[in-house]
Amino acid sequence: MVVFVTNDKKIRDIVKYIGQGEDIVVTDKKGKYLGILQNDKAIRYLHRPDTEIEKIMIKLKPLKNYDIIEIIEKIINSNTRSVVVKEDDKIEFISIFDILNNVLEDKDILNKLKIEEIMNPVYTIEEKENVKKAVGLMKDKGVSRLIVVNEKGEAVGIISLSDILRKLLIENNENIRTPKEEDFDVEIRSIMNNRLIFVNKDENIENLIKLMINNKIFAVPVLDKGKPIGII
Repeated sequence: MVVFVTNDKKIRDIVKYIGQGEDIVVTDKKGKYLGILQNDKAIRYLHRPDTEIEKIMIKLKPLKNYDIIEIIEKIINSNTRSVVVKEDDKIEFISIFDILNNVLEDKDILNKLKIEEIMNPVYTIEEKENVKKAVGLMKDKGVSRLIVVNEKGEAVGIISLSDILRKLLIENNENIRTPKEEDFDVEIRSIMNNRLIFVNKDENIENLIKLMINNKIFAVPVLDKGKPIGII
């Protein structure tokens, strides 16, 4: 989901949307499209609330037609979750979920792909560890999310850098706060998302895609007997 905001706004003006996880579509005062500001990028500027959103938005040039291959290439090359298509002076925003819906119609692709063939390495952290340990691990491994496990190594939740930054920097979903030293000692299990949405290693691709679309999620852990073995 996206929210439309004019280019005269600053980070402090969109804290509510950042807290809700919304991506921002930036327009001028006449409604002309200018660019996109992804939520995970906006979060990183909460400590600089006077930053003008126009200066940090991604200036994605609209595509001229709805070509699925071109759209996928644009999303991958620009590292964004959505692109803009302009046909007959009409602007349309295409998200990664729109792409997944298209993939669902291609049975050849669905039958050829296997979960274990497309999953990536996964990194875990025990639920009793603190925020400082989680941030350090993400930095060392170059990832933005970790699977949270219990003492038996079973997956019990997921935590992302965005989750942590929202917890540290946003108060009451609207106000910017200054992190305190003790915030970094908070246990992961108290702020993780314990509604873990996952697939088993032998699940089919069609069900995986439907799971992502229905829950509007970009990352899905892969489990084997309750323990994480990968992430998509």
